[in-house]
Amino acid sequence: MTVPECSPLLARPSAINSRGHWLAGVLLSLMRLTPMHAVSCIVLHIVSQLALLAAVLLPWKLLMILGSDTLPRLLPAFLRGYPADDLAWILGAGALAAFLAYALCEMGIGSVCGRGARSILSRHRKTGLFGSHRELATALYRRLLRSMGAAVSCALIAVWLLLFYPLLLLALATYLCGGLMAARWCKGPARQAWLARQSPQLRANGWWSLGFLYAVGWVVADYSRDSLPDTIVVFISLLLVRQALVLSAHIHRTYGLLEQQRSKAGALFLADIPWQPAAPADDAFQSLLERDRLRDWVGDVFATHVGRPEGEIATQCRLAGGARIISVTASGLAGGHRQSVLLKLYHASREELAQHEGEILRTAGGNWPAPALVADHGVDGHTCLVFRWHADAHWMTAEERAVRLPVIRERLLECELPEDLADRYDRSHPHLAGRLGAVDLAFLETLVPARSAEAFGRLREHWPALQAMLRQMPRQVVIPRLHQQRIGSLEGRPVVCNWSGWRWEPVGAGWPRSAHGQLRAALARAAAGRRALREVIPGQACLAALLYEFDHFMKNKDFAPAVRLIAPLSDALGHGPAAADPETEGGTLVYQR
Repeated sequence: MTVPECSPLLARPSAINSRGHWLAGVLLSLMRLTPMHAVSCIVLHIVSQLALLAAVLLPWKLLMILGSDTLPRLLPAFLRGYPADDLAWILGAGALAAFLAYALCEMGIGSVCGRGARSILSRHRKTGLFGSHRELATALYRRLLRSMGAAVSCALIAVWLLLFYPLLLLALATYLCGGLMAARWCKGPARQAWLARQSPQLRANGWWSLGFLYAVGWVVADYSRDSLPDTIVVFISLLLVRQALVLSAHIHRTYGLLEQQRSKAGALFLADIPWQPAAPADDAFQSLLERDRLRDWVGDVFATHVGRPEGEIATQCRLAGGARIISVTASGLAGGHRQSVLLKLYHASREELAQHEGEILRTAGGNWPAPALVADHGVDGHTCLVFRWHADAHWMTAEERAVRLPVIRERLLECELPEDLADRYDRSHPHLAGRLGAVDLAFLETLVPARSAEAFGRLREHWPALQAMLRQMPRQVVIPRLHQQRIGSLEGRPVVCNWSGWRWEPVGAGWPRSAHGQLRAALARAAAGRRALREVIPGQACLAALLYEFDHFMKNKDFAPAVRLIAPLSDALGHGPAAADPETEGGTLVYQR
Protein backbone atom coordinates (compact mmCIF):
# COMPACT_ATOMS: atom_id res chain seq x y z
CA MET A 1 0.00 0.00 0.00
CA THR A 2 1.35 3.44 -0.91
CA VAL A 3 1.21 5.94 1.93
CA PRO A 4 0.27 9.46 0.74
CA GLU A 5 2.75 12.00 2.03
CA CYS A 6 1.53 15.47 2.90
CA SER A 7 4.09 17.46 4.84
CA PRO A 8 2.45 20.14 6.97
CA LEU A 9 5.29 22.45 5.89
CA LEU A 10 3.80 22.51 2.42
CA ALA A 11 0.50 23.75 3.83
CA ARG A 12 1.87 26.84 5.56
CA PRO A 13 0.75 30.19 4.18
CA SER A 14 4.35 31.04 3.31
CA ALA A 15 4.68 27.84 1.35
CA ILE A 16 2.97 26.68 -1.79
CA ASN A 17 -0.27 25.60 -0.18
CA SER A 18 -2.93 24.71 -2.73
CA ARG A 19 -2.52 21.60 -4.85
CA GLY A 20 -2.53 23.45 -8.15
CA HIS A 21 -0.07 26.09 -6.94
CA TRP A 22 2.16 23.43 -5.39
CA LEU A 23 2.36 21.49 -8.67
CA ALA A 24 2.95 24.71 -10.60
CA GLY A 25 5.75 25.58 -8.18
CA VAL A 26 7.46 22.24 -8.76
CA LEU A 27 7.17 22.56 -12.55
CA LEU A 28 8.48 26.13 -12.50
CA SER A 29 11.38 25.00 -10.33
CA LEU A 30 12.30 22.34 -12.88
CA MET A 31 12.06 24.80 -15.76
CA ARG A 32 14.11 27.43 -13.92
CA LEU A 33 16.87 25.13 -12.67
CA THR A 34 17.19 22.89 -15.74
CA PRO A 35 15.70 24.80 -18.70
CA MET A 36 17.70 23.02 -21.40
CA HIS A 37 16.96 19.59 -19.97
CA ALA A 38 13.24 20.40 -19.70
CA VAL A 39 12.94 21.78 -23.22
CA SER A 40 14.98 18.91 -24.67
CA CYS A 41 12.80 16.36 -22.92
CA ILE A 42 9.57 18.00 -24.13
CA VAL A 43 10.87 18.20 -27.72
CA LEU A 44 12.04 14.59 -27.63
CA HIS A 45 8.65 13.52 -26.29
CA ILE A 46 6.82 15.29 -29.14
CA VAL A 47 9.17 13.81 -31.74
CA SER A 48 8.71 10.35 -30.21
CA GLN A 49 4.92 10.69 -30.50
CA LEU A 50 5.22 11.74 -34.16
CA ALA A 51 7.58 8.82 -34.82
CA LEU A 52 5.13 6.48 -33.10
CA LEU A 53 2.30 7.76 -35.30
CA ALA A 54 4.42 7.19 -38.42
CA ALA A 55 5.38 3.72 -37.20
CA VAL A 56 1.66 2.90 -36.97
CA LEU A 57 0.56 4.42 -40.30
CA LEU A 58 3.36 3.29 -42.63
CA PRO A 59 2.90 -0.49 -42.11
CA TRP A 60 -0.78 -0.11 -43.07
CA LYS A 61 0.24 1.50 -46.36
CA LEU A 62 2.80 -1.24 -46.90
CA LEU A 63 0.22 -3.98 -46.35
CA MET A 64 -2.13 -2.35 -48.85
CA ILE A 65 0.62 -2.34 -51.51
CA LEU A 66 1.65 -5.93 -50.80
CA GLY A 67 -1.99 -7.09 -50.79
CA SER A 68 -3.18 -5.45 -54.01
CA ASP A 69 0.07 -4.54 -55.83
CA THR A 70 -1.49 -1.12 -56.48
CA LEU A 71 -0.84 2.28 -55.01
CA PRO A 72 -3.11 3.32 -52.13
CA ARG A 73 -5.54 6.08 -52.98
CA LEU A 74 -4.53 8.12 -49.94
CA LEU A 75 -0.80 8.15 -50.71
CA PRO A 76 1.07 11.49 -50.64
CA ALA A 77 1.74 12.88 -54.12
CA PHE A 78 5.56 12.84 -53.84
CA LEU A 79 5.50 9.04 -53.44
CA ARG A 80 3.19 8.26 -56.35
CA GLY A 81 6.01 8.42 -58.92
CA TYR A 82 7.71 5.31 -57.56
CA PRO A 83 6.92 1.77 -58.81
CA ALA A 84 5.02 -0.46 -56.40
CA ASP A 85 8.09 -2.61 -55.63
CA ASP A 86 10.27 0.39 -54.83
CA LEU A 87 7.47 1.98 -52.83
CA ALA A 88 7.15 -1.15 -50.69
CA TRP A 89 10.85 -0.90 -49.82
CA ILE A 90 10.55 2.81 -49.09
CA LEU A 91 7.56 2.36 -46.78
CA GLY A 92 9.18 -0.59 -45.02
CA ALA A 93 12.37 1.37 -44.47
CA GLY A 94 10.33 4.37 -43.33
CA ALA A 95 8.43 2.27 -40.79
CA LEU A 96 11.70 0.85 -39.44
CA ALA A 97 13.26 4.32 -39.30
CA ALA A 98 10.19 5.68 -37.48
CA PHE A 99 10.39 2.93 -34.89
CA LEU A 100 14.15 3.47 -34.42
CA ALA A 101 13.53 7.20 -34.06
CA TYR A 102 10.89 6.49 -31.41
CA ALA A 103 13.28 4.20 -29.52
CA LEU A 104 16.13 6.71 -29.72
CA CYS A 105 13.88 9.50 -28.46
CA GLU A 106 12.81 7.40 -25.49
CA MET A 107 16.44 6.58 -24.69
CA GLY A 108 17.27 10.27 -25.03
CA ILE A 109 14.47 11.19 -22.63
CA GLY A 110 15.85 8.78 -20.04
CA SER A 111 19.39 10.15 -20.40
CA VAL A 112 18.32 13.81 -20.30
CA CYS A 113 16.07 13.26 -17.26
CA GLY A 114 18.83 11.46 -15.37
CA ARG A 115 21.23 14.37 -15.90
CA GLY A 116 18.56 16.93 -15.08
CA ALA A 117 17.62 15.25 -11.79
CA ARG A 118 21.29 14.98 -10.78
CA SER A 119 21.77 18.66 -11.61
CA ILE A 120 18.90 19.70 -9.31
CA LEU A 121 20.13 17.51 -6.45
CA SER A 122 23.67 18.88 -6.78
CA ARG A 123 22.34 22.45 -6.70
CA HIS A 124 20.20 21.92 -3.61
CA ARG A 125 22.93 19.92 -1.82
CA LYS A 126 20.52 18.50 0.74
CA THR A 127 21.82 15.84 3.12
CA GLY A 128 20.39 12.86 4.96
CA LEU A 129 17.31 12.42 2.79
CA PHE A 130 15.36 9.16 2.52
CA GLY A 131 16.80 6.01 0.97
CA SER A 132 17.13 5.74 -2.82
CA HIS A 133 16.25 9.43 -3.15
CA ARG A 134 18.41 9.82 -6.28
CA GLU A 135 16.53 7.07 -8.08
CA LEU A 136 13.18 8.53 -6.99
CA ALA A 137 14.28 12.00 -8.12
CA THR A 138 15.12 10.65 -11.58
CA ALA A 139 11.81 8.78 -11.82
CA LEU A 140 9.72 11.76 -10.70
CA TYR A 141 11.67 14.16 -12.90
CA ARG A 142 11.07 11.91 -15.90
CA ARG A 143 7.36 11.57 -15.17
CA LEU A 144 6.95 15.32 -14.67
CA LEU A 145 8.67 16.28 -17.91
CA ARG A 146 6.95 13.51 -19.86
CA SER A 147 3.67 14.88 -18.54
CA MET A 148 4.65 18.36 -19.68
CA GLY A 149 5.51 16.91 -23.08
CA ALA A 150 2.18 15.07 -23.06
CA ALA A 151 0.36 18.33 -22.32
CA VAL A 152 2.14 20.08 -25.22
CA SER A 153 1.35 17.09 -27.47
CA CYS A 154 -2.32 17.31 -26.50
CA ALA A 155 -2.27 21.03 -27.37
CA LEU A 156 -0.78 20.25 -30.81
CA ILE A 157 -3.41 17.56 -31.33
CA ALA A 158 -6.09 20.10 -30.46
CA VAL A 159 -4.65 22.49 -33.08
CA TRP A 160 -4.74 19.72 -35.72
CA LEU A 161 -8.35 18.87 -34.88
CA LEU A 162 -9.31 22.54 -34.90
CA LEU A 163 -7.87 22.95 -38.39
CA PHE A 164 -8.99 19.68 -39.98
CA TYR A 165 -11.83 18.16 -37.94
CA PRO A 166 -13.36 20.59 -35.38
CA LEU A 167 -16.21 18.22 -34.57
CA LEU A 168 -13.78 15.65 -33.10
CA LEU A 169 -12.16 18.44 -31.07
CA LEU A 170 -15.58 19.12 -29.57
CA ALA A 171 -16.01 15.40 -28.87
CA LEU A 172 -12.60 15.24 -27.19
CA ALA A 173 -13.31 18.36 -25.11
CA THR A 174 -16.69 17.09 -23.91
CA TYR A 175 -15.22 13.70 -23.00
CA LEU A 176 -12.35 15.27 -21.03
CA CYS A 177 -14.79 17.55 -19.19
CA GLY A 178 -16.99 14.57 -18.42
CA GLY A 179 -13.93 12.71 -17.14
CA LEU A 180 -13.05 15.56 -14.78
CA MET A 181 -16.60 15.60 -13.43
CA ALA A 182 -16.53 11.81 -12.98
CA ALA A 183 -13.18 12.06 -11.13
CA ARG A 184 -14.67 14.55 -8.68
CA TRP A 185 -17.76 12.37 -8.24
CA CYS A 186 -15.58 9.31 -7.50
CA LYS A 187 -13.94 10.94 -4.47
CA GLY A 188 -16.52 9.46 -2.11
CA PRO A 189 -15.21 6.75 0.28
CA ALA A 190 -17.30 3.91 -1.16
CA ARG A 191 -16.45 4.81 -4.76
CA GLN A 192 -12.77 5.26 -3.87
CA ALA A 193 -12.74 1.79 -2.28
CA TRP A 194 -14.27 0.30 -5.43
CA LEU A 195 -11.74 2.07 -7.66
CA ALA A 196 -8.86 0.90 -5.47
CA ARG A 197 -9.84 -2.70 -6.20
CA GLN A 198 -9.38 -2.10 -9.93
CA SER A 199 -5.87 -2.23 -11.36
CA PRO A 200 -4.36 1.04 -12.69
CA GLN A 201 -3.97 -0.58 -16.13
CA LEU A 202 -7.66 -1.47 -16.20
CA ARG A 203 -8.69 2.06 -15.26
CA ALA A 204 -6.39 3.63 -17.87
CA ASN A 205 -7.41 1.22 -20.63
CA GLY A 206 -11.08 1.69 -19.79
CA TRP A 207 -10.65 5.46 -19.94
CA TRP A 208 -9.13 5.70 -23.41
CA SER A 209 -11.14 2.78 -24.84
CA LEU A 210 -14.46 4.37 -23.90
CA GLY A 211 -13.21 7.72 -25.15
CA PHE A 212 -12.18 6.24 -28.48
CA LEU A 213 -15.59 4.58 -28.92
CA TYR A 214 -17.18 7.90 -27.98
CA ALA A 215 -15.17 9.65 -30.73
CA VAL A 216 -16.06 6.93 -33.25
CA GLY A 217 -19.71 7.52 -32.39
CA TRP A 218 -19.32 11.19 -33.30
CA VAL A 219 -17.72 10.18 -36.61
CA VAL A 220 -20.63 7.84 -37.36
CA ALA A 221 -23.08 10.64 -36.55
CA ASP A 222 -21.12 12.96 -38.84
CA TYR A 223 -21.27 10.36 -41.60
CA SER A 224 -25.04 10.17 -41.29
CA ARG A 225 -25.17 13.94 -41.98
CA ASP A 226 -23.00 13.55 -45.14
CA SER A 227 -20.41 16.00 -43.76
CA LEU A 228 -17.51 13.59 -43.22
CA PRO A 229 -14.02 14.91 -44.18
CA ASP A 230 -11.58 12.88 -46.27
CA THR A 231 -10.97 9.36 -45.04
CA ILE A 232 -7.26 10.02 -44.34
CA VAL A 233 -8.23 13.04 -42.20
CA VAL A 234 -10.75 10.96 -40.25
CA PHE A 235 -8.27 8.14 -39.78
CA ILE A 236 -5.45 10.37 -38.57
CA SER A 237 -7.82 12.38 -36.38
CA LEU A 238 -9.12 9.26 -34.65
CA LEU A 239 -5.54 8.09 -34.02
CA LEU A 240 -4.70 11.49 -32.57
CA VAL A 241 -7.79 11.49 -30.36
CA ARG A 242 -6.84 8.07 -29.04
CA GLN A 243 -3.30 9.26 -28.34
CA ALA A 244 -4.60 12.39 -26.60
CA LEU A 245 -6.71 10.18 -24.32
CA VAL A 246 -3.71 7.97 -23.52
CA LEU A 247 -1.59 11.03 -22.76
CA SER A 248 -4.30 12.54 -20.56
CA ALA A 249 -4.41 9.30 -18.55
CA HIS A 250 -0.63 9.52 -18.13
CA ILE A 251 -0.93 13.11 -16.88
CA HIS A 252 -3.62 12.10 -14.38
CA ARG A 253 -1.54 9.18 -13.06
CA THR A 254 1.49 11.47 -12.67
CA TYR A 255 -0.60 13.97 -10.71
CA GLY A 256 -1.86 11.20 -8.42
CA LEU A 257 1.69 9.90 -7.88
CA LEU A 258 2.92 13.38 -6.98
CA GLU A 259 0.10 13.79 -4.47
CA GLN A 260 1.09 10.50 -2.83
CA GLN A 261 4.77 11.49 -2.75
CA ARG A 262 4.18 15.18 -2.14
CA SER A 263 6.63 15.61 0.72
CA LYS A 264 9.38 13.70 -1.07
CA ALA A 265 8.85 15.57 -4.35
CA GLY A 266 8.93 18.90 -2.52
CA ALA A 267 12.15 17.96 -0.72
CA LEU A 268 13.76 16.86 -3.99
CA PHE A 269 12.76 19.71 -6.29
CA LEU A 270 12.12 22.71 -4.01
CA ALA A 271 15.19 24.21 -2.37
CA ASP A 272 13.65 25.31 0.95
CA ILE A 273 11.27 22.42 1.61
CA PRO A 274 12.57 19.70 3.98
CA TRP A 275 11.34 16.13 3.92
CA GLN A 276 8.99 15.18 6.71
CA PRO A 277 7.81 11.55 6.59
CA ALA A 278 4.12 11.04 7.14
CA ALA A 279 2.72 8.65 9.69
CA PRO A 280 1.24 5.53 8.06
CA ALA A 281 -2.51 5.65 7.65
CA ASP A 282 -4.35 3.20 9.89
CA ASP A 283 -7.17 2.50 7.42
CA ALA A 284 -9.68 3.05 10.27
CA PHE A 285 -8.33 -0.13 11.92
CA GLN A 286 -7.45 1.60 15.17
CA SER A 287 -10.92 3.13 15.29
CA LEU A 288 -12.11 -0.37 16.22
CA LEU A 289 -10.69 0.44 19.67
CA GLU A 290 -13.07 3.35 20.15
CA ARG A 291 -15.38 2.62 23.05
CA ASP A 292 -18.65 2.19 21.16
CA ARG A 293 -17.14 0.25 18.25
CA LEU A 294 -15.14 -1.96 20.62
CA ARG A 295 -18.27 -2.77 22.60
CA ASP A 296 -20.18 -3.62 19.41
CA TRP A 297 -17.74 -5.99 17.71
CA VAL A 298 -16.49 -7.64 20.92
CA GLY A 299 -20.10 -8.17 21.99
CA ASP A 300 -20.91 -9.71 18.61
CA VAL A 301 -17.94 -12.11 18.82
CA PHE A 302 -18.76 -12.96 22.45
CA ALA A 303 -22.41 -13.66 21.67
CA THR A 304 -21.54 -15.80 18.63
CA HIS A 305 -18.89 -18.05 20.20
CA VAL A 306 -19.57 -17.93 23.96
CA GLY A 307 -23.15 -16.90 24.61
CA ARG A 308 -25.30 -13.83 24.85
CA PRO A 309 -23.67 -11.58 27.47
CA GLU A 310 -25.64 -10.67 30.58
CA GLY A 311 -24.55 -7.11 31.26
CA GLU A 312 -21.37 -5.30 30.36
CA ILE A 313 -18.29 -7.07 29.00
CA ALA A 314 -15.01 -6.10 30.67
CA THR A 315 -12.20 -5.68 28.15
CA GLN A 316 -8.45 -5.10 28.18
CA CYS A 317 -6.82 -4.09 24.88
CA ARG A 318 -3.32 -4.07 23.51
CA LEU A 319 -1.84 -3.16 20.12
CA ALA A 320 0.97 -5.23 18.63
CA GLY A 321 2.61 -5.95 15.31
CA GLY A 322 3.12 -2.33 14.32
CA ALA A 323 -0.47 -1.46 15.36
CA ARG A 324 -1.76 -4.06 12.92
CA ILE A 325 -2.84 -6.61 15.56
CA ILE A 326 -5.36 -5.88 18.31
CA SER A 327 -5.34 -8.21 21.32
CA VAL A 328 -8.40 -8.09 23.59
CA THR A 329 -9.25 -10.09 26.68
CA ALA A 330 -13.01 -10.02 27.20
CA SER A 331 -14.84 -11.28 30.27
CA GLY A 332 -18.56 -11.28 31.08
CA LEU A 333 -21.50 -13.27 32.36
CA ALA A 334 -23.13 -15.73 29.97
CA GLY A 335 -25.51 -18.50 30.97
CA GLY A 336 -25.11 -17.58 34.62
CA HIS A 337 -21.35 -18.16 34.62
CA ARG A 338 -18.39 -15.88 34.07
CA GLN A 339 -16.87 -16.57 30.68
CA SER A 340 -13.67 -15.18 29.19
CA VAL A 341 -12.13 -15.17 25.73
CA LEU A 342 -8.93 -13.88 24.19
CA LEU A 343 -9.46 -12.15 20.84
CA LYS A 344 -6.70 -11.46 18.33
CA LEU A 345 -7.84 -9.19 15.53
CA TYR A 346 -5.48 -9.10 12.55
CA HIS A 347 -5.50 -6.23 10.08
CA ALA A 348 -6.42 -7.34 6.56
CA SER A 349 -2.81 -6.75 5.49
CA ARG A 350 -1.74 -9.38 8.08
CA GLU A 351 -4.20 -11.99 6.93
CA GLU A 352 -1.42 -14.47 6.13
CA LEU A 353 -0.23 -14.34 9.77
CA ALA A 354 -3.73 -15.10 11.05
CA GLN A 355 -4.01 -17.98 8.59
CA HIS A 356 -0.58 -19.36 9.59
CA GLU A 357 -1.40 -19.19 13.31
CA GLY A 358 -4.82 -20.75 12.83
CA GLU A 359 -3.35 -23.65 10.82
CA ILE A 360 -1.20 -24.92 13.67
CA LEU A 361 -3.48 -24.13 16.60
CA ARG A 362 -6.38 -26.07 15.05
CA THR A 363 -4.19 -29.16 15.43
CA ALA A 364 -2.87 -28.30 18.92
CA GLY A 365 -3.06 -30.93 21.61
CA GLY A 366 -4.00 -30.39 25.22
CA ASN A 367 -0.36 -30.40 26.37
CA TRP A 368 0.67 -27.63 23.96
CA PRO A 369 1.68 -24.28 25.56
CA ALA A 370 -1.13 -22.47 23.78
CA PRO A 371 -4.69 -21.35 24.55
CA ALA A 372 -7.38 -23.41 22.83
CA LEU A 373 -8.53 -21.91 19.54
CA VAL A 374 -12.33 -21.73 19.48
CA ALA A 375 -13.04 -20.22 16.07
CA ASP A 376 -12.21 -17.41 13.69
CA HIS A 377 -14.56 -14.49 13.09
CA GLY A 378 -14.71 -11.68 10.53
CA VAL A 379 -14.78 -8.09 11.79
CA ASP A 380 -15.14 -5.39 9.10
CA GLY A 381 -13.03 -7.37 6.66
CA HIS A 382 -10.37 -8.27 9.26
CA THR A 383 -9.72 -11.74 10.71
CA CYS A 384 -10.30 -12.32 14.41
CA LEU A 385 -9.07 -15.49 16.15
CA VAL A 386 -11.09 -16.44 19.23
CA PHE A 387 -9.31 -18.32 22.06
CA ARG A 388 -10.65 -19.85 25.24
CA TRP A 389 -9.48 -17.84 28.25
CA HIS A 390 -10.12 -17.72 32.00
CA ALA A 391 -11.19 -14.91 34.26
CA ASP A 392 -8.27 -15.61 36.63
CA ALA A 393 -5.66 -15.74 33.86
CA HIS A 394 -2.96 -13.09 33.89
CA TRP A 395 0.02 -11.98 31.82
CA MET A 396 3.38 -13.01 33.22
CA THR A 397 5.95 -10.48 34.32
CA ALA A 398 9.44 -10.56 32.83
CA GLU A 399 10.70 -12.47 35.88
CA GLU A 400 7.92 -15.06 35.69
CA ARG A 401 8.48 -15.45 31.96
CA ALA A 402 12.22 -16.09 32.42
CA VAL A 403 11.46 -18.84 34.94
CA ARG A 404 8.88 -20.58 32.74
CA LEU A 405 10.71 -20.35 29.39
CA PRO A 406 12.53 -23.71 29.84
CA VAL A 407 9.16 -25.38 30.50
CA ILE A 408 7.69 -23.83 27.36
CA ARG A 409 10.66 -24.90 25.22
CA GLU A 410 10.34 -28.45 26.53
CA ARG A 411 6.62 -28.46 25.71
CA LEU A 412 7.45 -27.30 22.18
CA LEU A 413 9.74 -30.34 21.81
CA GLU A 414 6.72 -32.54 22.44
CA CYS A 415 4.55 -30.82 19.81
CA GLU A 416 4.19 -32.86 16.63
CA LEU A 417 2.51 -31.69 13.43
CA PRO A 418 0.07 -33.76 11.39
CA GLU A 419 1.68 -35.14 8.25
CA ASP A 420 -0.51 -33.01 5.99
CA LEU A 421 0.41 -29.74 7.74
CA ALA A 422 4.11 -30.64 7.82
CA ASP A 423 4.00 -31.40 4.09
CA ARG A 424 2.29 -28.10 3.30
CA TYR A 425 4.84 -26.27 5.45
CA ASP A 426 7.72 -27.90 3.56
CA ARG A 427 6.18 -26.81 0.26
CA SER A 428 5.91 -23.24 1.55
CA HIS A 429 9.14 -22.66 3.50
CA PRO A 430 12.77 -23.66 2.88
CA HIS A 431 14.40 -26.21 5.17
CA LEU A 432 17.16 -25.00 7.47
CA ALA A 433 19.61 -27.17 5.52
CA GLY A 434 18.58 -25.46 2.29
CA ARG A 435 18.98 -22.01 3.81
CA LEU A 436 22.46 -22.89 5.02
CA GLY A 437 23.30 -24.22 1.57
CA ALA A 438 22.63 -20.74 0.18
CA VAL A 439 25.12 -19.07 2.56
CA ASP A 440 28.02 -17.46 0.69
CA LEU A 441 30.93 -18.99 2.59
CA ALA A 442 33.47 -17.32 0.30
CA PHE A 443 32.12 -13.92 1.29
CA LEU A 444 31.94 -14.89 4.96
CA GLU A 445 35.58 -15.98 4.86
CA THR A 446 36.63 -12.40 4.11
CA LEU A 447 35.13 -11.35 7.48
CA VAL A 448 36.74 -14.11 9.56
CA PRO A 449 39.68 -12.90 11.71
CA ALA A 450 42.98 -14.76 11.52
CA ARG A 451 42.50 -16.39 14.93
CA SER A 452 39.31 -18.09 13.66
CA ALA A 453 40.66 -19.12 10.25
CA GLU A 454 41.39 -22.70 11.31
CA ALA A 455 37.92 -23.09 12.87
CA PHE A 456 36.30 -21.69 9.72
CA GLY A 457 38.24 -24.10 7.51
CA ARG A 458 37.09 -27.03 9.61
CA LEU A 459 33.50 -25.84 9.54
CA ARG A 460 33.63 -25.33 5.78
CA GLU A 461 35.00 -28.85 5.30
CA HIS A 462 32.03 -30.37 7.14
CA TRP A 463 29.38 -27.97 5.79
CA PRO A 464 27.73 -30.52 3.40
CA ALA A 465 27.74 -33.16 6.16
CA LEU A 466 26.02 -30.72 8.53
CA GLN A 467 23.29 -30.05 5.99
CA ALA A 468 22.77 -33.79 5.51
CA MET A 469 22.54 -34.21 9.29
CA LEU A 470 19.86 -31.53 9.55
CA ARG A 471 17.75 -33.13 6.81
CA GLN A 472 17.77 -36.48 8.62
CA MET A 473 16.84 -35.08 12.02
CA PRO A 474 13.24 -35.02 13.31
CA ARG A 475 11.79 -31.58 13.75
CA GLN A 476 10.07 -29.46 16.36
CA VAL A 477 7.90 -26.37 16.56
CA VAL A 478 9.91 -23.17 16.99
CA ILE A 479 8.46 -19.79 17.95
CA PRO A 480 10.93 -17.06 16.93
CA ARG A 481 11.94 -14.57 19.65
CA LEU A 482 10.18 -16.66 22.27
CA HIS A 483 11.80 -14.70 25.09
CA GLN A 484 10.10 -11.53 23.80
CA GLN A 485 6.62 -13.00 23.34
CA ARG A 486 3.67 -12.22 25.55
CA ILE A 487 3.07 -15.25 27.77
CA GLY A 488 -0.02 -15.80 29.86
CA SER A 489 -0.66 -17.93 32.89
CA LEU A 490 -3.81 -19.91 32.14
CA GLU A 491 -5.06 -22.23 34.88
CA GLY A 492 -1.53 -22.48 36.26
CA ARG A 493 0.23 -23.34 33.01
CA PRO A 494 2.19 -21.00 30.73
CA VAL A 495 0.68 -20.32 27.30
CA VAL A 496 2.25 -18.49 24.38
CA CYS A 497 -0.32 -16.23 22.75
CA ASN A 498 1.50 -15.42 19.51
CA TRP A 499 2.03 -18.36 17.16
CA SER A 500 1.82 -16.32 13.96
CA GLY A 501 5.49 -16.85 13.08
CA TRP A 502 5.87 -20.53 14.04
CA ARG A 503 8.49 -22.60 12.27
CA TRP A 504 9.05 -26.34 11.79
CA GLU A 505 12.79 -26.79 12.30
CA PRO A 506 15.27 -29.54 13.24
CA VAL A 507 15.18 -30.51 16.91
CA GLY A 508 17.21 -28.10 19.03
CA ALA A 509 16.50 -25.03 16.89
CA GLY A 510 15.48 -22.01 18.90
CA TRP A 511 17.32 -23.04 22.07
CA PRO A 512 19.85 -20.38 23.16
CA ARG A 513 23.46 -21.39 23.82
CA SER A 514 23.03 -20.68 27.51
CA ALA A 515 20.33 -23.38 27.69
CA HIS A 516 22.11 -26.26 25.94
CA GLY A 517 22.43 -28.11 29.23
CA GLN A 518 18.66 -27.77 29.73
CA LEU A 519 18.16 -28.98 26.15
CA ARG A 520 19.88 -32.28 26.92
CA ALA A 521 17.68 -32.91 29.94
CA ALA A 522 14.54 -31.77 28.14
CA LEU A 523 15.25 -34.15 25.25
CA ALA A 524 15.42 -37.08 27.63
CA ARG A 525 12.09 -36.20 29.23
CA ALA A 526 10.28 -35.28 26.01
CA ALA A 527 11.37 -38.53 24.33
CA ALA A 528 9.08 -40.42 26.71
CA GLY A 529 6.04 -38.91 25.00
CA ARG A 530 7.36 -38.47 21.46
CA ARG A 531 9.00 -41.51 19.90
CA ALA A 532 10.84 -39.56 17.15
CA LEU A 533 12.99 -37.80 19.76
CA ARG A 534 14.49 -41.08 21.01
CA GLU A 535 16.85 -41.20 18.03
CA VAL A 536 18.16 -37.66 18.53
CA ILE A 537 21.65 -37.41 19.99
CA PRO A 538 22.07 -34.39 22.28
CA GLY A 539 25.14 -33.30 20.32
CA GLN A 540 23.06 -33.14 17.17
CA ALA A 541 20.42 -31.00 18.87
CA CYS A 542 23.06 -28.58 20.17
CA LEU A 543 24.56 -28.32 16.69
CA ALA A 544 21.11 -27.66 15.23
CA ALA A 545 20.59 -24.90 17.82
CA LEU A 546 23.87 -23.24 16.84
CA LEU A 547 23.16 -23.57 13.11
CA TYR A 548 19.66 -22.11 13.53
CA GLU A 549 21.15 -19.14 15.38
CA PHE A 550 23.83 -18.79 12.68
CA ASP A 551 21.12 -18.78 9.96
CA HIS A 552 19.20 -16.10 11.85
CA PHE A 553 22.24 -13.82 11.91
CA MET A 554 23.02 -14.42 8.25
CA LYS A 555 19.43 -13.77 7.17
CA ASN A 556 19.50 -10.42 8.98
CA LYS A 557 22.98 -9.65 7.58
CA ASP A 558 24.23 -9.41 11.15
CA PHE A 559 27.66 -10.73 10.25
CA ALA A 560 29.62 -9.91 13.41
CA PRO A 561 27.72 -12.34 15.72
CA ALA A 562 27.62 -14.90 12.89
CA VAL A 563 31.43 -14.82 12.72
CA ARG A 564 31.60 -15.18 16.51
CA LEU A 565 29.58 -18.41 16.19
CA ILE A 566 32.22 -20.04 13.99
CA ALA A 567 34.41 -21.09 16.90
CA PRO A 568 31.55 -22.66 18.93
CA LEU A 569 30.35 -24.49 15.83
CA SER A 570 33.82 -25.82 15.10
CA ASP A 571 34.23 -26.93 18.73
CA ALA A 572 30.86 -28.72 18.64
CA LEU A 573 32.05 -30.72 15.62
CA GLY A 574 34.94 -32.27 17.51
CA HIS A 575 34.33 -32.58 21.21
CA GLY A 576 31.16 -30.68 22.06
CA PRO A 577 29.99 -29.72 25.53
CA ALA A 578 29.39 -33.33 26.69
CA ALA A 579 29.58 -36.94 25.60
CA ALA A 580 27.76 -38.17 22.51
CA ASP A 581 28.77 -35.10 20.50
CA PRO A 582 29.85 -35.43 16.87
CA GLU A 583 33.30 -36.69 15.99
CA THR A 584 35.02 -36.61 12.62
CA GLU A 585 36.21 -39.62 10.68
CA GLY A 586 37.44 -39.23 7.12
CA GLY A 587 35.58 -36.01 6.51
CA THR A 588 32.23 -37.49 7.64
CA LEU A 589 30.36 -36.66 10.83
CA VAL A 590 29.96 -39.72 13.05
CA TYR A 591 27.84 -39.63 16.22
CA GLN A 592 28.60 -42.01 19.06
CA ARG A 593 26.46 -42.60 22.10
